[in-house]
Amino acid sequence: MRTLEDKIKLPSGAERSKFDTSIPGQSWTKEPGLYPWDSPPRFNTSDEVMDYFVDKFDNEKSGIQLIALLKQGISVATIVDSMLLAGFSEGLFTPDVAILTAEDLSMLIMYLGDSAGVDYKKTDENEEKELDDAFRGIAQMETLKKEAEKSDEPLPSMQKMQDTPDVSQGLMAKPTEENI
Repeated sequence: MRTLEDKIKLPSGAERSKFDTSIPGQSWTKEPGLYPWDSPPRFNTSDEVMDYFVDKFDNEKSGIQLIALLKQGISVATIVDSMLLAGFSEGLFTPDVAILTAEDLSMLIMYLGDSAGVDYKKTDENEEKELDDAFRGIAQMETLKKEAEKSDEPLPSMQKMQDTPDVSQGLMAKPTEENI
């Protein structure tokens, strides 16, 4: 007989019950404005957000910390993502303003890195490799597609899809001989 496991392990290593979560509508029972995202954002445009970060980097301590992060090899993209996530979490701006600000903030950080003479990384190597692999895959598919159009043969991946039977694997699917 199987027992119901109601414990899950969190990334931190701690365990908690699967059922120890908020119930729907529970947030309506708390006082409004309790969390930073309950109130309107402090900045409404990407220009206001950029002014905030420029003022923040004018502070010598913040500038030194930023340059230290760049010297440690942390990519500009990682720094920008974490700064924008923190700003959203604090209720400074909305997610869409963060997206609009990301490129300008990246350029500002790269400018500060260039001014300090730091050799920085724009993105993580894994991100660059994944992007390169994706572009190579797209190029290969385009080549295969052109070759298939010339020879009137289906693409190899299409052939595999046509050869495999349609097997339903959903929760409510009928059991098959393989699943029994």
